[in-house]
Amino acid sequence: MNERTLAETAEARKRLRPKPPRGVVMTFPDDITFEMEVMDTDHQKDMATNDVTEAIALVAEGGFLEPVAKLYLAYSPSHLKGAVFRSEEEALLWVDEQLNTSLS
Repeated sequence: MNERTLAETAEARKRLRPKPPRGVVMTFPDDITFEMEVMDTDHQKDMATNDVTEAIALVAEGGFLEPVAKLYLAYSPSHLKGAVFRSEEEALLWVDEQLNTSLS
């Protein structure tokens, strides 16, 4: 994972333009490699994706990635609701909860 791959996912979100805003689940496999500059950039700041994404769930399949993902969310405050999970099922349930709460 690097700046380029994150920019590609942001572009895809902007092209989809869902109304109302939707949730995103990003899964990071145990064997993922990432460049450290990813950690010190707020990838949501000043992005046009802000009006199409309301919640982002990060699924860290490897034990090492969970604290890294939590650290990233803690140091990159955003208008988005964000959380880290160990399974995709938990992440999907959480995203559904966040979107249903905001629509009520």
